Amino acid sequence: NGVRLAGKATAHDVVVSMKLAEMLSGGDTDITEPMTEDDLLALERDVFMSLIRHPDTLDRMEHMLETGKPLRN
Repeated sequence: NGVRLAGKATAHDVVVSMKLAEMLSGGDTDITEPMTEDDLLALERDVFMSLIRHPDTLDRMEHMLETGKPLRN
């Protein structure tokens, strides 16, 4: 949140980065249990699907398609 408070990241940037951290850390798992490639792919899919349905992500995609420029929301 320090990056957000410094004005270098938007609220949705924080949402995306938290989802990325969730995926890279293996999600809600037991750290003593190894994850299979299928487990990681399922986690990646779940994170992607949750982001793709987020209204701010949809706004970003629509804006990029219409203007060719990123939306900082």
